[in-house]
Amino acid sequence: MESSKDIIYCYESNPSSKFRYLSPSINILLGQGVLEEAYNDPSSPFERIHPDDLELLNEKIYGGIDYTKPVIQRWRTIEGDFLWFEEYATPIYEKEQLVAVQGIIRNFDER
Repeated sequence: MESSKDIIYCYESNPSSKFRYLSPSINILLGQGVLEEAYNDPSSPFERIHPDDLELLNEKIYGGIDYTKPVIQRWRTIEGDFLWFEEYATPIYEKEQLVAVQGIIRNFDER
């Protein structure tokens, strides 16, 4: 997982927000320092997502989307450019309560 070109993550939303795991490839795709930023400030993805995709991110994290379908979203690089990504997310439940989301995010900006 450490050498994947895709971003692999597990984001906990309950009882508190934090990354359980985030692959280093995020630094390659979005810029050096994004990995550390995300671990230090779990709310940073909400600032890095394109404003038009913010509601979609909230729905994904807190359980308002169809997880069987890919999620298309735009993320801001360190330089301020937005890149397109396709994600397959999977919810994690404990005692019938959504506690985390894990997924694989692939850049398709060149397509």
